[in-house]
Amino acid sequence: MDPKVQKSIDQMKSFIIQEANEKAEEITANAEEDYYTEKNSLLEAEKERIRKEYARKQSQISVKRRIEISNRTNTILLDIQKQRNEMLESLLEKAKLNSAEQSKNTDKYKQLLVNLISQGLTELLETHVSILCRKEDVAFVKESIPEAIKKAEESIAPKKMEFHVIIDENESLPSGPDHSKSGQFCAGGVILTCHDGRIRLNNTLEARLKIAYENLLPKMKGILFPDKLQTIF
Repeated sequence: MDPKVQKSIDQMKSFIIQEANEKAEEITANAEEDYYTEKNSLLEAEKERIRKEYARKQSQISVKRRIEISNRTNTILLDIQKQRNEMLESLLEKAKLNSAEQSKNTDKYKQLLVNLISQGLTELLETHVSILCRKEDVAFVKESIPEAIKKAEESIAPKKMEFHVIIDENESLPSGPDHSKSGQFCAGGVILTCHDGRIRLNNTLEARLKIAYENLLPKMKGILFPDKLQTIF
């Protein structure tokens, strides 16, 4: 073969080999670049997934902790409120017993019965009224009825009404407190009824005390429990 031709062939072979090597290097470089790019992308995606999962678990833990704290707080507040209610109920019970003791003061109690019966008559404005009282108060109530009627008539003047008041002989209120016995008791006062007992006006000392207790309850709480918990209860 002609040396010049052989030389040309060798040159072409060298060029082709060189081009192939360069192309191979380019492909390898691109492949490595794509590999690292994809690797970094997957790594960042996994990091982001882990961060979100961590944030989600932290949020769950935080919510759970807040719920636990809230439940504990509510339990404590309810216990405090229960103790306060028991204290207030104890005060009310002591007041009932004290009222029952006051009913033993004959003169003052008679005047109180006059006022309670009179006030009941002016509220009911019925001509025929029956009175329920404690058995031990029957004599006091009988003595109080005339004065109570007179006082009621004066209160409704110039309106005129003739009141007929009797003591119910079929029903009576519980007796006063007896330390030797348990059960319900009545501190005193009366219940006025009319229309065969269908209408009843409770003017017992317990009923009046309950009204005073409910009216004074906010003030009592402020005195007994002067703290921020008043805004909760």
